[in-house]
Amino acid sequence: MYMKNFEAESLDEALKNIKRELGPDAIILKTITNNGLKGAFKKAKICVTAAISEKEYSDKANVDKVLNQEQKELFYNNSAASMAKSIKQYNNPTLINKNPLVSASYGNLSLNRQVKQAVGNQGLDEFLNKDRKQLESTNIAVDVSTVKGEEHLFTDTISNKKDDTYSKMVEIEEKMLDLEGKITQLNIEKNQNEIATNNNGLREVSQGLICLGIKESIIKKIMQVVVSELGPLEIDDMDKVNELVLKNFYEIIEVEQSLLESDNKDTISILFSEFSSGQSCSAVKLAARVKNCQIIEYIPVNVRDHKKYLAQDVFDIHPVKAYTLAEIVSCITKAKGEGKKIIIDFCGENNSAELSQIIDTIKRSFGSLEVLLNLSSINSENINKKMLEKYKKHITGLIYTYFDKCLDFGTIINAQYDYKIPILYFGTGPVVPKDIEVATKERLLSQIFDM
Repeated sequence: MYMKNFEAESLDEALKNIKRELGPDAIILKTITNNGLKGAFKKAKICVTAAISEKEYSDKANVDKVLNQEQKELFYNNSAASMAKSIKQYNNPTLINKNPLVSASYGNLSLNRQVKQAVGNQGLDEFLNKDRKQLESTNIAVDVSTVKGEEHLFTDTISNKKDDTYSKMVEIEEKMLDLEGKITQLNIEKNQNEIATNNNGLREVSQGLICLGIKESIIKKIMQVVVSELGPLEIDDMDKVNELVLKNFYEIIEVEQSLLESDNKDTISILFSEFSSGQSCSAVKLAARVKNCQIIEYIPVNVRDHKKYLAQDVFDIHPVKAYTLAEIVSCITKAKGEGKKIIIDFCGENNSAELSQIIDTIKRSFGSLEVLLNLSSINSENINKKMLEKYKKHITGLIYTYFDKCLDFGTIINAQYDYKIPILYFGTGPVVPKDIEVATKERLLSQIFDM
């Protein structure tokens, strides 16, 4: 398996270079667009990583050997499917006799003519130049598929409107090429996994990440990226390996600024949880942090009232209690009239239907709203995962409390990888308001890797 990076000013240019150098059967492994600040330090705007099997590359090279420069220009201006067909027929001439359909002209060159017309004393150069004008009159429409995200196949869709039978043949061939591409991708991943397993340095890094509680599926994915991006000479450079591993973890973590931190006073934040996680303490810390904020404690009939915190008097925080949805709306209206930001401390437990009703009502009546799930960093991974799974359609952000007492930061990475819900705050102690901080990727990574 051959892999190579292609840099160009545009995606079309990169795809043309890939088709010319690796051939029409190449597959796209990754596409990187160098925009913004990153692009200022790059020579090219697009970087595409492509790969091709050794056999397909060898077949393509066999055809290159018998073409002169002019013929190559004509040949590589054809569609990828036409080139692939011609290369396959040249390297396997018996295929032409088995299928009468392929005797029809296919593309702008004649590599797919019947073998009996091209073999014998007639050379390939003479064969290519014969009846070119007649072949160029063939009406074939080509649609080159675009490349989106980290990994897609390099395929073309051929449509011949004049011949239904021919179109069906091309459709079947495309499916076969697509399947071959997927198999090739699986083989690439298998080879990458074998390299990561057999390399002592990578194996040691993987074992270290497992000890941190990070899921093996995440580690496997990161090791594949490391093997793909670092060449044979760099794979043993542990500084580069560790740098790339950190970069991948940095991309996994999602953080976001809370509405409470914005200058907009017309904001509402709902805090909720199902298990003991210091939720009400978080509400008091946030109210003291952002100032001019009203806490509304929603207390259903079957839930006992909250205890009062000393910090409420110190920071002039006076929560109001609401026992019904109508009272919540009334309290919000009053607080908004006073120009205050609003935090709703939702005390109902195991009642997603009630939470959903409150969220829908506030959105319809007041608009701007964020819903923050309070998770304890010292709870088991299963407990936190259960809440994330149950409320994921409502959650807009996360608060991790007891962050200073966490012993298993890998569970936070696992949740980030699985649910991609941004973290807004870390609770780091009981002191109001000092012990709550805006979440950053660097803060989490420093705790995981003790940096």
